[in-house]
Amino acid sequence: MDVAKFGFGRLTATSVSADAVTVEATGPGIYLSSTAPVGRSSLLNSLDILVRSVTGHTAVLVLSVR
Repeated sequence: MDVAKFGFGRLTATSVSADAVTVEATGPGIYLSSTAPVGRSSLLNSLDILVRSVTGHTAVLVLSVR
């Protein structure tokens, strides 16, 4: 997915725990961070990030435009 259309250059999952995932969006002069539990979503600009599941240190994220 080209995350530049959402206003940032890079999207990174920075933390995966048993019950939540933290993602960070960065770019020139931009830093956004959000944490969402399994089964819930977070919104960074108009990018919806759903945490579908977490197994160990691996998360399944569903990205969509809101």
